[in-house]
Amino acid sequence: MNSFPSGWYVIYTRPRYERKVATVLDFKSILSFLPMNYSLRIWGGKKRYVEMPMFPSYLFVFLDDISKYYEVMKAEGFLYYVKFGKQIARVSEVIVNNIRLITGERTSYEITSEEYSPGRQVTITQGALKDLSAEVIRAEGKEKILIRVNLLKRNILVTLPQGVVA
Repeated sequence: MNSFPSGWYVIYTRPRYERKVATVLDFKSILSFLPMNYSLRIWGGKKRYVEMPMFPSYLFVFLDDISKYYEVMKAEGFLYYVKFGKQIARVSEVIVNNIRLITGERTSYEITSEEYSPGRQVTITQGALKDLSAEVIRAEGKEKILIRVNLLKRNILVTLPQGVVA
């Protein structure tokens, strides 16, 4: 019998079911991560900040055995595992940690699907995003930190003050 490769995987949920699926998985003691984004919305002339999923309909789950793989599939709102070819795709622990750092500090960022040429690899040495591993690129006339989430065909761009990269 093959051993199940433990790691972070991505599931696709029904629209607006990300939180419900995350709650069900938490109840079943399956580790999941739903990165949230705070954005300004205007309703009837009133401005409010609302919490929205960073990647709508996607949820990161940590699986370490085959029983959890099947247990996730039973959650209401689960549609499928994101696959790369015929294999379910694993996400690097570094990418998940980088997204956690950015969302945990409510850093100003933008999510794009544009293609960027490779930048220089850096690690943040100080501040709220200490230990973040990413690329530095030039976009919109400024140096920005780029975190690639290739599996979802998205990039996260963060503008940082000078002197915080190594």
